[in-house]
This record gives sequence, structure tokens and C-alpha cells, in this order.
Amino acid sequence: MIPELGHFLLIIAAMTALLAPAVVFYGIRRGDDFYAGFSRPASLLTALMLTLSTAALVWAFLTDDFSVAYVANHSNTKLAPAYKAAALWGSHEGSMLLWIWLMAVGTAGAGFVRCADRLFTARLQGLMLAVLAGFCAFLLFTSNPFLRNLPMVPPDGRDLNPILQDIGMILHPPVLFMGYAGLALMFAAMCALLLSGRWSKTAIDFTTRLSIVTWGFLTAGNMLGSWWAYNELGWGGWWFWDPVENASFIPWLTTTALMHALIQTRRRGQLRRLTVFLTLVGFALCLLGTFLVRSGAMQSVHAFATDPGRGIALQVLAIVLLVPAAFLYCARIEPVCRTEEAPMNGSDALMTGAVFLLMAAAFAVLFGTLYPLGYEVFAGRTLTVGAPYFNNFFAPMTLIAAALAGAAQLGLRNPVRWAVCAAASVAAGAAVALLTDPRSPVMTGFAVAARRHGRLALPAFPGPPHEPCRAARARGHRRLHCGCGRRRAVRERGARAHGTRPRQARRRRGLRLYGDALRQQPLLLRTAGRDRGAQA
Repeated sequence: MIPELGHFLLIIAAMTALLAPAVVFYGIRRGDDFYAGFSRPASLLTALMLTLSTAALVWAFLTDDFSVAYVANHSNTKLAPAYKAAALWGSHEGSMLLWIWLMAVGTAGAGFVRCADRLFTARLQGLMLAVLAGFCAFLLFTSNPFLRNLPMVPPDGRDLNPILQDIGMILHPPVLFMGYAGLALMFAAMCALLLSGRWSKTAIDFTTRLSIVTWGFLTAGNMLGSWWAYNELGWGGWWFWDPVENASFIPWLTTTALMHALIQTRRRGQLRRLTVFLTLVGFALCLLGTFLVRSGAMQSVHAFATDPGRGIALQVLAIVLLVPAAFLYCARIEPVCRTEEAPMNGSDALMTGAVFLLMAAAFAVLFGTLYPLGYEVFAGRTLTVGAPYFNNFFAPMTLIAAALAGAAQLGLRNPVRWAVCAAASVAAGAAVALLTDPRSPVMTGFAVAARRHGRLALPAFPGPPHEPCRAARARGHRRLHCGCGRRRAVRERGARAHGTRPRQARRRRGLRLYGDALRQQPLLLRTAGRDRGAQA
């Protein structure tokens, strides 16, 4: 009975999301606040229906209702309750329901945001309800999670995939889908801006705050996914440049570029066209990633489904949502962005360069992901684009983009700020290289530099002390050295031989150095005073 109730509530949510936009936009066009105000109760009703529908499916998992086909295929009586609840998003149908529910909750929450422009909120919620109607139709007609196994009810389920029985399964998909829901909301916000026909500070402020939250969820989702894959799949690294991994990483790059473009748009009134374009492209890339994951077009361990029929339905849904948005952008972007922009200075040029480099990095990853698919379609042969391509293109672009964005934020006149920016950029590049491949060109360059200077890496054999150490000894500093690391290596090896931990050895060495400095302080003061007297 409860699965039928969940199915019925899903149908109600779909009908509400289908009919409400017509009423809302009728009221906006006629200037009638009564009809335009239907956006808020319709959004709340849709979110409530989808919440109860999702709860019904979770209840079917927790009660081991194997008459539901989705529960029988992805659960078992011996499965832990936490994994039974997480099995909701363990496959295609439940994960789509989770995504739709999160978008509905975000749409309802947008009505409670303090906004001076009530028409913008009405347009935003009306457009999001239209998006939800398309997703609900896709779920009902192609991927219904409430289908029954009647009359042949299995006594036990097939169990959840062992790879999915991990803490990463509980955390990674919901966090990532929260980011996807944020991309949909930003898409609706920019479409509402274009529909209004004028530039709106309210829309930009809303998109800016939402972009920060969305970027945070996308970052956390990708990090949790890489950690999960590292622990479970044994690839030998945190990132494998798998097509499905790239499908969630490309929207993150686009959102990062959008955040930096919004800085220019809010402060200086620049990059307005690019800001709107990146917002629309971010949601388009999200739909593209959904198609790659769920259509079976590319083989991956992350794939949810391999049904070509669902892939065609996803293509139709993407066309219905994105083609009107593209026409709206082409028709309204010039009147909306007609206002004057501030002249571009050096910091603006650096930030603009960082935005375009991030876009280039996203395009490079997208090209490497889609090229094997296109090659197979047109040439009839399979081709694989490996990690060297992505590492060689992605790491330098992101390193330079981080340097430019940091310099634009910190200023151009202060050399200390430049030094801090350079250090942060080097650290970011090293982190990127470590997460991709230890043999990448960036890490190779670091290793060569460290080997040449002798300060960043310890040599294999300590050898005799070199000239700075001899000079320090000649001056009477028996326990001090130049910092080259050679005597440190000898000391730590001796500590290991005598059963002392290296950390303890370093701590004792620090105490000795501190005592030597205290004993030498009067001598240094006397020497400094004598020098000042001689100068006088």
C-alpha cells in the first residue's frame, strides 16, 4: 500500500509542477499578484509531495518490501539499516528521485529568501517547477522506482553491490546531488533574469550566494568520491580520469570559473555576458554528465545504468530544457547587458585571464572525455584517452589560473602579496599533481628542483659536510649547521639505530638549539653594541 501511495504522491508532484508555471507566468504577464503568488504554495506542495514519496521508498527498503522491484534488486534482509536507507540512491531510479527531491526542496527554500524583487522569485520558482515537471515525467515514464514484482515476490533480495557497501556510498551521492540541485537553481535564476529583460542586482546577489554553496557541495562530493574510489577500487591514486569522474568534475571547473566571473560582475560590472553564459553551460554540463552516467554510452565502474532508451529520453529532456534557454540567451542578452561597464585595469585583466584559463581547462577535460565516444561513432573503432593527456593539459592551466586569480585579489603593488600568491599557487599546483599522477610534469619539475638545490629532499647517503657546515664549525658553532639536511639525516639514522623515534630526536635537537641560542645571547648583544660603538 505504501509504495502505491508514494507513486501517487509522485504523480501529484508532477502535475503540480506542470500546471503551476502556466498560472504563475500568466499572472506575471498580466501584472496580477494573485496569480503570480501561486509560485510559493505550488513549490511548497511539490516539495512536500516529493518528500513523502521519497520517504515511502525509504520505508520500503527498511521494511524489506521485496514486492517492489527496485528494493528486491538492491537490498537484502541481512543488510545493515544504514545501507538499506542509502540503497535508495544505489542505482538509477532512486538517485534520480533523490535529485528531484533536492531540487524541489531548493525551489521551496528560494521562496523564503529575503528578496526585494518578488517578480524575480516568482519567475525563478516558476521556471524551476517547469524543470521539475520534465524530470518527474522522465522518472514516471522511463524509470519508475515503485514498480512491483507481483505476483512473483522473491523471498529475499539480490543484495546491494559490495562495492557500494561503504561509508562513501552514504556520503558521496547526496552531497554531489546537492551541488547538482544548486546548478539547476542558478540556471533558473539566470533564465529569470533574461525573461525580465533588464539587469537585476537581486538576481546576481542570489546567484553569487548560491554559487558559493553549490561550489562547496561539488567540492565535497568530488573529494568524497575520490577518497571512496581510492579505498575501494585500488587504482593507486586519488583520481583516475574516468569518464564518469570527469562528468562530475567538469561542472566543478565551470562553477569555479563562474565564481570568479561573478566577482568581476558585482564589483566592476564586467563579464556580464560571460557570467550568464557560464551559468547556463554549468547546468548543460550537468545534464551531459547525467547522460554519460545513465545511458551506457561509456563504460565505467561508476555507471548507474546501461539502457539506451533512457539515454534517448535524457537527450529529449536536455533538448526541451536547453534549447529554449539558448534562444532566450541570444534574444535577450544584449538588452539586459546594455548598461555601461567600468574600464578594465590590471587586476581585472588578471581575473579575466584566470576565468578563461579555467574555461579552457574545463574544455580540455570535456574534449578528452567525449573524443573516444565520437571516434567510436564515426570511425567504428575504440580509442582510449589516458591520464597523461589530462595531466599535461589540466595541471599547468590550473596552476597559472590560481596564480592570476590570487594576484588579482591580493593586488599588484605589494611584493609580499605577490610572494604569498606565488607560494599558494605552487602549493595548489603540487596538490593537483599529487592527486592526479606522481609522474606528472609538475611533480617531475619539483623533484628536479629539489634534487638540484639539496634542501627539499634528503640525499640517499649523507656524505661529508660541505663548505657552509665547515664554516659554521670554524666559527665555533659546533651544534649548528647550514640547514642542508645532511646532518639531520645522520642524526635521524642514528636515532633509529638506538631505538629513538625521529620526532623525539628532532624535539631534542630543537631544545639543544634553543639552549645554545640563550647561552650565546649575551655574546651577540655585546658584539652588536661594539659594532654600533664603532659606527658612532
